[in-house]
Amino acid sequence: MQQIERYPARSLAEFGLLLRHAGEEYFLVTRGKVAVHTEFYAPEILGVGDGIYLDSTMGHAYLNAGEGPATGICLCTSEASDLHDQLRQIVVRAAPLNDERQ
Repeated sequence: MQQIERYPARSLAEFGLLLRHAGEEYFLVTRGKVAVHTEFYAPEILGVGDGIYLDSTMGHAYLNAGEGPATGICLCTSEASDLHDQLRQIVVRAAPLNDERQ
């Protein structure tokens, strides 16, 4: 499953709880700079064209680490039959009330 997302949060406090879901994911920055935070490793700062692969069951967060907008593509895979539902719940929980995704 693929998702193209924008990353407005600039701090973990603003982001909220770390995300966790079944499977694995690959994330690629398409615009700006993104700080990838995980529960077990030091944050990584990624620029345009940089990517990271991780176990999605490990808590993780994508934060805007640059001056302007940050976007990326996240590819998720899992043997769980409800992966789509898990990801949809995460997006709905994280979306601001005025976001067009609702």
